[in-house]
Amino acid sequence: MDSNTRRFVRTCVFIYNPRLLKKFKDIAEKFPLEYSVPDTLSNIVDYDVIILDEEAYRLIDNDILCLSKNRKIYRVDDEEDLIRVILRIITGSETGMHYLAVGVDLGSKIAYAVLADNMLIGAGTVLSPEEFLAMLIKLKRALKPLRAVIKVGLPGSDTLYQLLLKLLKQATQSGYEVYVIDESRTTSKPLPHFKGLRNIRTTKDINAAINIALRSGGVRIHYAGDHA
Repeated sequence: MDSNTRRFVRTCVFIYNPRLLKKFKDIAEKFPLEYSVPDTLSNIVDYDVIILDEEAYRLIDNDILCLSKNRKIYRVDDEEDLIRVILRIITGSETGMHYLAVGVDLGSKIAYAVLADNMLIGAGTVLSPEEFLAMLIKLKRALKPLRAVIKVGLPGSDTLYQLLLKLLKQATQSGYEVYVIDESRTTSKPLPHFKGLRNIRTTKDINAAINIALRSGGVRIHYAGDHA
């Protein structure tokens, strides 16, 4: 299915849980995803894709579900489900994620960029390795990629080098392939055009993380011991 076809897929969201609905809106607004919230339950038959939570699913009459049997119905229970469903809709792929790449630029904060099958799905900064590791685990569990890779720019200071060792060990234990990348010119290199996040606010460090994620080569680390 090409991008022109996907643009006309009609998607409706009927999530009864207010917290889960807010989380859906927070994630969806970052992507080129158009969706509607139906005025009445009977209106869901007008859509190609229907996103429901468990409570909404129980409220829907069986006749409506029968009428919707030729439509895609996704049931979501948590944030991981939301991420997975949103990416399936915007990519048009039901086969799952093939390649997940995370680029990392180390500094006073950990700048990162996440590409799923060459689509930018996340970028930002975190303060601690623990917060970063939690994000890595959540992404891998939600997307279930055939291959997951983290690429870290080689830092220039001893302090950041110790942080690098810690990140490498945590990432390998989480099932990622880990590569140390030459980060020269990643900050100044212009960003290529890519699909995915819209209205992204970048910094020099996030730019570097994106370019690191896109850079090939590097040295693969099979296991990083604790040398601190």
